[in-house]
Amino acid sequence: MKQLVTFLLPFIGILAGNAYAANIDDPVLERGQEVYELTCATSYCHGPAGGQAGAPRLAAREFDALYIASVTANGVPNTPMVGFANALSAEDMNAVLTYVAFLNGIINPQFTVDDPLASLGIAVANPRRIPLAGEAQEGRELFFDAYDKSLKRCSTCHEVEGIGIPVASPIATVPGSVSALRNIETPNISTVTLSIGSNESMPALLLSRGIAGVKFYDMSAVPPVLRTIPPESDSEVFNIAGNADWHHHDYISAYTDEELERVLTFLRAISE
Repeated sequence: MKQLVTFLLPFIGILAGNAYAANIDDPVLERGQEVYELTCATSYCHGPAGGQAGAPRLAAREFDALYIASVTANGVPNTPMVGFANALSAEDMNAVLTYVAFLNGIINPQFTVDDPLASLGIAVANPRRIPLAGEAQEGRELFFDAYDKSLKRCSTCHEVEGIGIPVASPIATVPGSVSALRNIETPNISTVTLSIGSNESMPALLLSRGIAGVKFYDMSAVPPVLRTIPPESDSEVFNIAGNADWHHHDYISAYTDEELERVLTFLRAISE
């Protein structure tokens, strides 16, 4: 079996959704694949089954278990790769580490289920995360909830405590109520119209427009898609106007009012 896995590994990075990654029947690997697809496989980060996307390929790289655990826990400095030591439960951390190890031909990495990081001597402290309890901690879990909320979680667009995707600017002022949070004003969302194809229009968060071209987030997608129009094609952007038909409440529709109240409690707790 191990020889067969070793033979098949080089094809993982080439064929997304390949049979090797799909035929997982171990419960830990199944959970690891689920955590990976929800947390790591986004358009900004890694691809499905460890393939390349915005970030490098993870499959068939000959990584060892210690390296996989260390990078997953602590991230990579000066890159978008954040550490997940404080973002995942011990069970989910063990599962996703086991899955990534599996993608690199390590069939039995023998992580400790109760604490897969400490058993390897890996530092897991995140100085940006203060201890919380009660509704504040529940709000923290909801803010980063990749399982029930999927890509409509708050951290898809907001980075807090060093975790999340910084599509939006840092949260400087916590809304005073759930209603204010749902209906927060978004004056920076414009309508971008392209002359590519059939005059494509979309709500967009404009990041820059200059000699390097036009860069913006397409806010019609979940998660938002980072698009770049090179300078030689800048003429293809023929209109950038305000008052886009985009509303914050549509992006957080997966949350109930009670859940958003807990999210606000969390944000207030870490901003005090």
